[in-house]
Amino acid sequence: SALGLQALNAAMEEPAKTNETTIASRRKTVTALHEELEESWAKKLQDVKDQTPIHPAWISDCISKISDAFKVKMDRITWFELYTAALGREVA
Repeated sequence: SALGLQALNAAMEEPAKTNETTIASRRKTVTALHEELEESWAKKLQDVKDQTPIHPAWISDCISKISDAFKVKMDRITWFELYTAALGREVA
């Protein structure tokens, strides 16, 4: 409820003020870890982009770039068209 959230906010306000250094340090650590994670994803995509058959990480990235995954109609024909587009050539 709104009253509960207000009480929780008030209870956390003072500790947050007294622990600004700790919070900033944690935020810096988490940000660095997240950047490393994104870099590892980018490296993975570079490593698999030319694989045959197409790597699931690559097709997933391609789909995410063209549309939200829930908006893509993934029948057999659509998947084949995306697969062909991801390869950049006709599939025999």
